[in-house]
Amino acid sequence: RTKALAREAGIADRGNLASLLEATDLVLSIVDPGSAMGLANEASTILPTLASRPLFVDCNALAPQTKREMHALVTAAGGSFVDAGIIGPPPRGTGKIHLYVAGPGAEDLAALEHETISVRVVSERIGEAAAVKMCYGGITKGTVALLAELLVAARRLGVEEVLDTELRETQPVIRDWILR
Repeated sequence: RTKALAREAGIADRGNLASLLEATDLVLSIVDPGSAMGLANEASTILPTLASRPLFVDCNALAPQTKREMHALVTAAGGSFVDAGIIGPPPRGTGKIHLYVAGPGAEDLAALEHETISVRVVSERIGEAAAVKMCYGGITKGTVALLAELLVAARRLGVEEVLDTELRETQPVIRDWILR
């Protein structure tokens, strides 16, 4: 499915990472978080062999410390690194994402601004874009989990309808958000 979507978007498969790194100025690493460090490791072994080194931007949901470790790895190989965190819907439809970026050269990513992408520079400190993503996710996902658990508790305690009436009257925005 991913390969088909890439073809439909006009993205060419370079065959391997070395060929990709050699042919580009910018790498946006967007993989499952468990694969992100492995990709950075592999790229770091290839970077010293290249005449021109692309900017490596890690966009994965990783801890700030992991981003700092990744930065050290890539820069030790002679590469440049930017920490990024994506907040927003999947890249389809009309939803707009916010791409938070941090690190030396992060402002250069403003070139990615688009009607569906808002680039937001956090600072020059690696790990701070990851921190924004981590805290935002904790707030949104943690809040949803807590509220859903409280609705389950209300149901089990037999007061679901009474609680729903109270929420409808006093917290309609929160009620609607929970139900969405």
